[in-house]
Amino acid sequence: GGAAPAGSARRTLSAHAEEYDVSEEDELKSSDAASSDSLQQQRYGEQFGATTTMNMEAWVRHHNGNRVIKKLLIANNGIAAVKCIKYVRNWCYTTFGDMNAIHFVCMATPEDIASNAEYIRMADEVVPVPGGSNNYNYANVTMIATIAAQTK
Repeated sequence: GGAAPAGSARRTLSAHAEEYDVSEEDELKSSDAASSDSLQQQRYGEQFGATTTMNMEAWVRHHNGNRVIKKLLIANNGIAAVKCIKYVRNWCYTTFGDMNAIHFVCMATPEDIASNAEYIRMADEVVPVPGGSNNYNYANVTMIATIAAQTK
């Protein structure tokens, strides 16, 4: 990158080996958000080696985006859902310094709820869906779109 604008701080994101200009205002917003679960995030950061406090809005602007994703619907169960949540939380922490930057909404059948599935424990919000064949829940596109609209 070039010279940083006046009033900006220079941060390096080790995961991408790129430099980003982050305004002091962006850093303050990000540090306020990151302080909400600081002890849990500190432990998570020690495990994954977080190195930055850039906020999502600045990251999206830098990548010429126009919409910040704050909520993610997981329309799957089991290990696929667990891996998705773990990966995205790791990315959020290493990129934004806040592992909870994205709110996870997970669909869950009565069978998943009864088994106390790991992905349900990891979710921020759980939406019960009918049990049985995947045609009634995780593969039901109409239901997934309805849940996405309702939990927006």
